[in-house]
Amino acid sequence: KAQTLSWSTNWGVANNYLFAFSAGTDYENNIYLCGGSVNPDGRISSALKYNEFGALQWEKTYYANDDSRFNSLSVSYIDGSSYIISVTGYNASSPYYGCRTVAYDQEGNERFDELYYGPGYIYGFSTIGSQVITDGYGNTYVCGASPRAINQFFPTYYYFLVAYDRYGNQLFIRTWDGGYDDHARGLTLSGGNIYVTGYSQNSSSNWDVVTLAY
Repeated sequence: KAQTLSWSTNWGVANNYLFAFSAGTDYENNIYLCGGSVNPDGRISSALKYNEFGALQWEKTYYANDDSRFNSLSVSYIDGSSYIISVTGYNASSPYYGCRTVAYDQEGNERFDELYYGPGYIYGFSTIGSQVITDGYGNTYVCGASPRAINQFFPTYYYFLVAYDRYGNQLFIRTWDGGYDDHARGLTLSGGNIYVTGYSQNSSSNWDVVTLAY
């Protein structure tokens, strides 16, 4: 069946370059987007909601004086009655450089706003959230890459996995360090297990795919 265009919409901020990186929908056909924008004074992380007709329902923006964006978004139906819309990315705003994870309800009210820092933030390098997933109990899982605090000019990274409950309380942190440069990029949940995958530099300066199961 041929698909025809139902609607299109633009969202922009004056004097900004805008980017969208992830999208999701709920059972009511609302659409959620996340991304970031660049302006002369810094960067902004953004999360948006549209209804099924393309009308903007709410927008959330977070300013950083250095670098900031949301890379991943998850829409989850919890307890058979409500939604959690979670986004993750990074917030590089001196002196705080960390993986920022924010969760909203369907109306755009914040459920929590949390930062996870790696040791490299002391040199101004940000821990970066690559993917977020929220399960049916409202627990939110984030994976990404965190900089080592060993070199202030050429950072290398290791995998991290952090989990929060529905209120933003940190449940656990797991890290994996291959010894060179490691970037977790995706995760999934299945059968009570958490799977994290990404890429890792080996001793020959080549790159391998490394997948972890918890």
